[in-house]
Amino acid sequence: MKSILIVEDDPIIADEIRELLEDDGNYAILGIISSGRKAVAAIREDLPDLVLLDIVLPDFTGLSVLRECKRSGITTNFLVVSSFEDTSKIFEAILEGANGYITKERLDLELIPSIMDILNGGSPMSSTVARKALESFRNKIRPRVDVAELSPREEEIMRAFAHGSSYKEISEELFISVETVKTHIRNVYKKLQVNSRSDLRKLL
Repeated sequence: MKSILIVEDDPIIADEIRELLEDDGNYAILGIISSGRKAVAAIREDLPDLVLLDIVLPDFTGLSVLRECKRSGITTNFLVVSSFEDTSKIFEAILEGANGYITKERLDLELIPSIMDILNGGSPMSSTVARKALESFRNKIRPRVDVAELSPREEEIMRAFAHGSSYKEISEELFISVETVKTHIRNVYKKLQVNSRSDLRKLL
């Protein structure tokens, strides 16, 4: 039977996790710890198969727990169970050694499958976390583009469009047809590798 240590300072969440594990009946619960420093000591002593780890702890963050354990060469699996969904926390946890990352909102549906996955060599993530990670990854690998690659006319139209002007308003302002404006916008999209007005705003 695989052993699990729960590191969570919210007693309501901790009890929910414990009950889900007890109902499943396939895991030995080593205990519930609400302190990051005590968690590190317990992990070093007991070497659980899996630690269910919160990020926010009163004395020592979950990220610090990960850092200390990995620095010590501990091979325990870590599944972060957090209320945070921002990409900075997700990637920091993964870089520090977390094997998976799920949120607290869907524990009843995601906890046990995620535990099974992680103990079988997987890296589970909540669907919302996975989506944010993918979006961030796409943004990081998207080739950098430069507005300077546009012609003066394209840049003029792009800036007007990005700031909210309609095709008709731009055509009237520049004394060109609406179709010409649309053609310029299509060319701008292609050159800058974007797909929407909001994407253009991000480049300004």
